[in-house]
Amino acid sequence: LVRALGRTMVQGRNYGPQVTVRRLAKHRATKPIFTQVARQVVKMRPADLRLPSRAWKVKLVGEGADDAGGVFDDTMTEMCEELICGTVPLLIPTPNATNETGYNQDKFLVNPSLSLARPQHLVWFQFLGILFGVAIRTKKPLALNLSPLVWKLLVQEPVTVTDLEENDSLYAQSLRAIRDIHLAGITEANFHEFIPVECFEGTSWTGQSVPIVPGGRSIPLSFHSRHQYVDQAINFRLHEMDLQVAAIREGMSWLVPVPLLSLVTAAYLEQLVCGVAHISISQLRKIARYRDLDENNTLVQWLWTVLEGF
Repeated sequence: LVRALGRTMVQGRNYGPQVTVRRLAKHRATKPIFTQVARQVVKMRPADLRLPSRAWKVKLVGEGADDAGGVFDDTMTEMCEELICGTVPLLIPTPNATNETGYNQDKFLVNPSLSLARPQHLVWFQFLGILFGVAIRTKKPLALNLSPLVWKLLVQEPVTVTDLEENDSLYAQSLRAIRDIHLAGITEANFHEFIPVECFEGTSWTGQSVPIVPGGRSIPLSFHSRHQYVDQAINFRLHEMDLQVAAIREGMSWLVPVPLLSLVTAAYLEQLVCGVAHISISQLRKIARYRDLDENNTLVQWLWTVLEGF
């Protein structure tokens, strides 16, 4: 993967094509930076973006800043903030975050409710993939705390019910209760007295009731079909984001050889895009440089003591 990136890198240029961003406007709100940049970048030639530093140069309308690198970095940070805070609705918190239970309460999933039939949504997801590719090539990580499930889908690792539980533990527990309901003495005769679900309908990542198979609302759920129901519900959830993930991979293919992603793990791809989650204090001390004081200074010792306390 590294070798392929090196061979396709554009050399001899400090930045790619120019994009125009308007952050300030009188008497009206400006559009999110993400959507402004996305609309322009998807019209560019992929080969023009394969640079080791700035994939594009940012021109700020009404501001005096000249992009020598800082403006590019600032807008990348602002685009990540727009995604995390929901200004651009591409990402949603995990159900565990909403329910305040289980793992990954600080993580985000891809929003499966955004239909790719709308060209605007397709462009957004493709551009998100382009941002991933830019982060990999420039080694400038993105501040996007995505669920491990998303990274697994991007590298096409197998996903299981464990991945469902780590993102929506309550739903996984409810499905397990339906599957093992016979252990509580429930039979076909009184099944529907305890199970309110009447057909092959389940809950999506966004909390909506949806059919888990084509025509699911017309397929009755019974005591004998409960195992099939649980299997279909798990499969639906784990692959509900497939179309959106495919669009992200398409955007990534502009800058990185996507077929080679199958050679890396989900955790490694996350590290390539988002950087290392934890910084080694001992490694940081080795490369630290001091001005007007030395490493034995009391203030310096306090600094390392505080950092090591986290």
